[in-house]
Amino acid sequence: MLTHTSPNPDKVPGFWKVPYELSPILLGCKAAPKTKEIAKGVWLAENVISDESCDAINRLHDFSPNYQAVSVQGMKDIRGPEDIGSYRTTTWNPYLAQEFERLFYWTDFPDIVNCEDTTSTDFWQNTKCRKYVYEGVSPLLRAMTYKEGNKHACHYDAAYLYPDSNYRTLLSFVAYFSTNKTGATRIIRDGQETLPVWERNHSDWDREERPEEIIAESLPVKGNVLFFFHRIPHSVSKFIPEIEGEERRIIRGDLVYHALEN
Repeated sequence: MLTHTSPNPDKVPGFWKVPYELSPILLGCKAAPKTKEIAKGVWLAENVISDESCDAINRLHDFSPNYQAVSVQGMKDIRGPEDIGSYRTTTWNPYLAQEFERLFYWTDFPDIVNCEDTTSTDFWQNTKCRKYVYEGVSPLLRAMTYKEGNKHACHYDAAYLYPDSNYRTLLSFVAYFSTNKTGATRIIRDGQETLPVWERNHSDWDREERPEEIIAESLPVKGNVLFFFHRIPHSVSKFIPEIEGEERRIIRGDLVYHALEN
């Protein structure tokens, strides 16, 4: 597994470097995983992580000493309770990343990415390479808890570039650790599809998406994993629990690729 230097704790919300002895071994579901493309560049893999393993991951992150409230844009600029979008602990955990790699082997996101001008990711940065092969899961993992009324505004993920620019992240993943009837991950159409991706505006949205802009939705289902190219616009709809104390629990991570051709 390719790893990079652990980030500056001051730069990410709720940083926690997870001790090896606390990180669980993950088991897959009894049913075989099934992957389907729910929108262009977006894949939903079902039955990836067992309920028992999801519970173990939730217990692990409950142990974090550094959960921090973030805004609906995922930033630390909270002015008051009404501004909270979710609660986050950003973990450095190469052991859990290796466990994800092992389970992701049975899913069907792209192992090789042939980048074109409309590929919604950051392939053009620092290199002219347009062909990449999957390397593994980044150890930088963001565990997020959504409580009543929490949501995440429409936004675009960004790549991490390794010091050797032949390595980079190209895809994001969202692993679901609870089953909920609200708090869907929404894939959004932003009207920039015909522009070269480097000419698009990737600023966070300051408004709610309109119904006609929603291409697809993925409700949280425990053990499922959503994969998508970084620069695909997406949001999280407002979470309204059905029962008192219910939470929406996920991990957001990145897939690392390396250049095949220059």
